[in-house]
Amino acid sequence: MVDFGIRDNTKRGMKRAFELGEEAAKMVTDHFQQFSEAIILENEKVCWPFMIWETKKRYCSRYYEDPDGKGKIDVKGLELTRRDNCNLLKTLFKKVLDTIMPLEGNA
Repeated sequence: MVDFGIRDNTKRGMKRAFELGEEAAKMVTDHFQQFSEAIILENEKVCWPFMIWETKKRYCSRYYEDPDGKGKIDVKGLELTRRDNCNLLKTLFKKVLDTIMPLEGNA
């Protein structure tokens, strides 16, 4: 994940993040093409907004695969995805996450 420092919480800011992601992917691909033709980097998605915990591999975000597409929620390593937690905790965590990071609007 790369933070481009865009603090514009509008569609314009998200489109700018997509442009910068494509540009960064092209620069990295061009650099590594010198060594191997197999290395091709692509911009997969833009996370907006996102929350990262202090430990490794724990985050949640609303992500977009194209600037005009519909957002989806991505959760990694949190209580919602872990199998060692009870269903009550997962349900509660999902409701809190839906409240603080809705799929519609600026969050």
